[in-house]
Amino acid sequence: GASIPLVRRLSGGGLVYHDGDLTFSFVFPWPRALAPSWIYKSVHLGVHLGLKAAGIPSRLWSPGQTRASGSFECFAKPEAKDLVDEEGIKLLGGALRRRMGVGLYQGSLRVERLRATRLRLGRAVAEGLGLQWSALWRDEPPPPAMAAAAERLRRERYARDDWNKKR
Repeated sequence: GASIPLVRRLSGGGLVYHDGDLTFSFVFPWPRALAPSWIYKSVHLGVHLGLKAAGIPSRLWSPGQTRASGSFECFAKPEAKDLVDEEGIKLLGGALRRRMGVGLYQGSLRVERLRATRLRLGRAVAEGLGLQWSALWRDEPPPPAMAAAAERLRRERYARDDWNKKR
């Protein structure tokens, strides 16, 4: 019965109710030779490595057979290569989009099952992805022109109902 604001993800994917989860996105070069399943496995393995280094248990879900969950909700059940906790409950899901050789990954990590602060989890995600992809992450603000363009896009497109409710 509550009114919940809707936001459409550029990457598509299932419905995600963001109620305290840790969300993150990044872009990367995506040559045609890389299959989406490889990217999911690589990203989720990186997050797993970061959580493991921080002493937070997780594992990659690897069922014998996968079936569609019948639900559009992202966290209804794990799919192959998702990150799960020790009980097999999905912790990390993501969506991918590829355009002109560049990939976008948007991920959502369920904080409430991990017994760690959001800051600690964020650092673990960045560290694990850095280890997995041999990347060095820098936390710095975007150049002013880029920040202004992003704000204009947010206001003129992404904050509007005609964009978010478009199907």
